[in-house]
Amino acid sequence: MDRGFILLDIIIASLILTAAVAASMYLFRIGFKELEQANTVAKITSKIPQAVSYLKTVDFNKEPTGEEDIGQVKLSWKAKLTNKTRLNTPKNTLFGPMGSGGGSMGLPYELYLYHVNFFLSYKNYKNPYHIDILKYKYLGPTGKELINAPF
Repeated sequence: MDRGFILLDIIIASLILTAAVAASMYLFRIGFKELEQANTVAKITSKIPQAVSYLKTVDFNKEPTGEEDIGQVKLSWKAKLTNKTRLNTPKNTLFGPMGSGGGSMGLPYELYLYHVNFFLSYKNYKNPYHIDILKYKYLGPTGKELINAPF
């Protein structure tokens, strides 16, 4: 009769041990999955400054949408012109020959403000970001025109 209880104790102990091993294997699997996702997010997050720097070099008039590979991370963007203007400033606030006389004058720059939606994706993870980028275009005299300018 004592032997029956020992066998029953062994069966119960083996079931408890089997359940503990199965639970720990499941937790390891979940842990590795979460670690992989954390590494993916860290990889994407580390590329944000590089993506913003690259977007500042893009001519959005020619490429309002596009894609670029930044290492293993893929950058895709869509830009929209939100504002375009020229600055007018009083002449007396300017230095040199441009500042003589009264009234106001337009500076030789045209300003463009773009709203850029961009995505960084790595493996199966894609994260959206938004940024406003200010661009300018010089409209004043250049080269030969500047050399022959009266002072």
